[in-house]
Amino acid sequence: MTLPLPPELPLLPAPRERALLVLMNPDASLEAYLSVIEGDPALTAAVLRAANSAMSWPVRPIRDASEGVVRLGTSAVRHLITATVVRSQFASIEAAGIDADELWRHVLGCALLSEAQARDEVVGRQAFTIGLLHDLGRLAMGAQAPTRYREVVDAAQNGVSAREAERRLFGITHAEFGQKICERWRLPAEIGEAVGAHHDTEIPDDEVPEAVPDDPVRRLAVARWIVRNMGIGDGIHRPEKRLPEAEEHPLLERLGGRADLMGNIRWFRDSTQGRQRHAA
Repeated sequence: MTLPLPPELPLLPAPRERALLVLMNPDASLEAYLSVIEGDPALTAAVLRAANSAMSWPVRPIRDASEGVVRLGTSAVRHLITATVVRSQFASIEAAGIDADELWRHVLGCALLSEAQARDEVVGRQAFTIGLLHDLGRLAMGAQAPTRYREVVDAAQNGVSAREAERRLFGITHAEFGQKICERWRLPAEIGEAVGAHHDTEIPDDEVPEAVPDDPVRRLAVARWIVRNMGIGDGIHRPEKRLPEAEEHPLLERLGGRADLMGNIRWFRDSTQGRQRHAA
């Protein structure tokens, strides 16, 4: 019998940990954002790519991080930096059998749809972060132990629960591990708790859920329901069908409909990965 081998908690480089601490501070100044961006070439590049993208429509090329922040706005920059930090930590997960592009579509869609349910900007900022990080444990497991995680993927694609396979092989599920990573990275407790509990609330496909302003786990469950029923998978499973009720959901309409949501997902994905792709 193979004993489960617990994964190691990933450490963030000190500059990246400081970056996340700045991002979690609602009172952080423009100068604080710039100090984080300008001290990190990858973050500078992400901001410049985003500011010069077709979606941002700059009148002239933007070559300076401070100008890029002004062009994008602090809310977009905050989300962009968080996504860049996470992506750069777990850049290669394909060897684990995970469809990386699909997983990033999934978490970015969940982040945007979670944010859209929030009652104000502060709650929305946290909602976006929870949506982005909810599968952090899967990213870390796949990057750290690709051969073992491929066994999880194979089991899941043959009808076994992915979380059951994770517990058998790692002694912990990706949700539980994601919460531990959030704690290690010193993120607010409510973010880690929502990441750890994100499978506690599952909405059946035949139940069309309403937006939830105040419950972070239910809010994420609504976002996951819409994303799944739009036909976006989680990196392991690709839904076999779409539901019209998802594509017509008022929350999706709040974001401009499917085309606008997918455009925003592409914008975040292309800005954080450093190369242009053509379809979301």
